[in-house]
Amino acid sequence: MENQIKKRVLVVDDIKSNLLVMYSILRKDYALILARNGAEAIRRAREHAPDLILLDILMPEMDGYEVFAELKNHDSTRDIPVIFTTGLSDPDDHEKGLSLGAADYINKPFDPAIVKRCVQKQVG
Repeated sequence: MENQIKKRVLVVDDIKSNLLVMYSILRKDYALILARNGAEAIRRAREHAPDLILLDILMPEMDGYEVFAELKNHDSTRDIPVIFTTGLSDPDDHEKGLSLGAADYINKPFDPAIVKRCVQKQVG
């Protein structure tokens, strides 16, 4: 992948250690953009036009569902696929995200093989 332009992936999580784990899993194959909260995620999505967004659900102030809704309501970010990341394990939470239009779900703690597979399925 060295001679190709890397796909841009925006990773959103309020917990720094989660961002670092995702960074270590994806940094070789993707250009990563990191955000620590919902407002920053929306701003960076509009500025950088990522090819994919990995979005944590449980965040203070603006949760992942609110961020998702805002992204889908703006022309420049509407068509960017979003994969929710979460520690929530209730099937209803998964169903909610998928019914809103999320491309996929990744559970925490992160399994590197699953993260890579889900990301590659969306952006190659």
